[in-house]
Amino acid sequence: MQLPHFKFYSKNELLSLTNLRRFETKLGERLQVLNANQSPESFVQLDAEYVLFGIPEDIGVQANDGIPGASTAWTSFLQYFLNIQSNDFLNGDEIAVIGHFDFNDIENLIDQNAATKEEKLAAYRHAVIAIDEEVEKLVKAITASGKTPIA
Repeated sequence: MQLPHFKFYSKNELLSLTNLRRFETKLGERLQVLNANQSPESFVQLDAEYVLFGIPEDIGVQANDGIPGASTAWTSFLQYFLNIQSNDFLNGDEIAVIGHFDFNDIENLIDQNAATKEEKLAAYRHAVIAIDEEVEKLVKAITASGKTPIA
C-alpha cells in the first residue's frame, strides 16, 4: 500500500512531545507505534485495539470556501493527548499513534498556480478527492486488521 503523504512516527518522536516526569507515567510513554521497518499492513501485529492518526489539512475547509485553520488542530491535540497521565481507565496500551498525513505540497501547488478564486476553489475540490482516496486506503488497512481507526 502506497501512502505518499503519510508520515509514520517513531517512539522517540512521541516521547519528544511528552513531558516526562518522575513518578508519573504519561500516555505518550505507553502508546504503541509501528516500527520504521514495518509496513502499514502490519497493523495486525499491534496489540492496540485503536489506531490513531492525524489529518492536519485545510484543503477540505477551503474547498467549501471556509476559513483555514484546522491544519494546526492535530499538533495541539497530540501534545495534550500524549501528556495525559496514564490511569486505570486509559493506560495507553490499547492505543497506537501511527502518524499523520502531510498534504502541504498539494496546498502549496494550488496556492502558487491558481490564478483566480474560482480556479483555487475548483483545484481544492479536486484535491479533496485524492486526499479522501489516500485516507481511505489507510482506514481500510486498519480495519482489515481488526483494529478501530481514529482520525
